[in-house]
Amino acid sequence: MSRTARSTRRTARRICTALLATVIISLLVAPLAGAASKSFTAKRVSGKTAVFRVAGIGTAQVSRARVKVGGYRKSVPASTVRRAARRGQLRLRLPRSVVKRMRRSGARVSRRSRRWPRLTVTTRGSQPKGAPVAESTMGFESGDFSEASDTQAKSGGSLSVTGERAYEGSKSARASWFGGSTAAQRVWKDTDWNQGSEVWYGMAVYVPANTDYCYWNPMRWDNYNEYGGTDDNKPGEGDVGGLTVDQNKISIMTNKYGGEETTLVDGGTLPKGRWVWLEVHQVFSPNDGKALSELYVDGQHRGASTKANSAGRKITSLRAGAVAVASSCSSPSKIDFDRVTISNSRRGPA
Repeated sequence: MSRTARSTRRTARRICTALLATVIISLLVAPLAGAASKSFTAKRVSGKTAVFRVAGIGTAQVSRARVKVGGYRKSVPASTVRRAARRGQLRLRLPRSVVKRMRRSGARVSRRSRRWPRLTVTTRGSQPKGAPVAESTMGFESGDFSEASDTQAKSGGSLSVTGERAYEGSKSARASWFGGSTAAQRVWKDTDWNQGSEVWYGMAVYVPANTDYCYWNPMRWDNYNEYGGTDDNKPGEGDVGGLTVDQNKISIMTNKYGGEETTLVDGGTLPKGRWVWLEVHQVFSPNDGKALSELYVDGQHRGASTKANSAGRKITSLRAGAVAVASSCSSPSKIDFDRVTISNSRRGPA
């Protein structure tokens, strides 16, 4: 065999080896595509238990987790982290030896130290997810409704800013209904949510103890601008969803204008006479198993559902306040609301 032929064969073998290595590396890396990590520092260590506040992660996306303290590392079951994310808190038992080392370190141990417990959670996009949503907060501290896209107070009611009480800051919004056939005092933000969009939205609400609304909506999304509402008491073409309070029981629902509500998550009783933080997490889909709806009340996870939660069409508005009150069975009253939020991750109570 000539020298040229041998050189050509060696070159061919090197090329084949390089191509094979590239394929192997791509196969090893491919399962991690789309993965992301988020770290949480323990809020406190009580005895042998490290307590973490776990927020801002979708429970369905958790793929693995581990806790690290100095040279100690241990995997945490993904199912454990998912349950903790719904509650907002994770408690992990540390080995006696690790706790002893932390105690010996004494004053040198702080939450910024490598000797302090840290939880790392890896997530993967297992739920359909669109582009990030536009985030916003309406706190009414300016004394008006300039933070809202628009407002509406139908005849027989009023919408105002009050300094009587507030969830955050010094002011809140007040929706008052004096009676009459129509009860709706609300603010809203324009939205651009679509099938696959993932969003967190929430509000603080104060319902006086003597308020007697048999049915009302504190937060509701819709696409009225795109598809319209009811006509002659027949189901309209538009879609609605969000929070319902029926006989003081709160739930996440989905519906069409003028149609019959489908309850997705039952959240139990809505407390009266104090501020309550309500937060909803949704991934929108018209297909069971691909949708996600979760309800949190004062930071506590009240339930979840993967039933279809939209018609798969664009959602153009998120409304808040006394969005709609059943005037036929309710008594004139008022509610206060504050800190109306739209975000890409969980805000949690103040």
